Amino acid sequence: YVPFGIMFLVGSKIVEMEDVVLLVTSLGKYIFASILGHIIHGGIVLPLIYFGFTRTNPFSFLSGLITPFTTA
Repeated sequence: YVPFGIMFLVGSKIVEMEDVVLLVTSLGKYIFASILGHIIHGGIVLPLIYFGFTRTNPFSFLSGLITPFTTA
């Protein structure tokens, strides 16, 4: 029941807002910043740390994970 309760709590706050466009643009900026942060962290920072410890290509290691991820 919790997801429905949270959905209706957020929905009630959205209905109370006068400028929904401001909410959507703010939420879009937050989502963009979050995705960009994940891309930078997962695509640059973590491979550099992996390379620093193992001195091997991190992307060859990640390409080997495609099969287990698709199976899961």
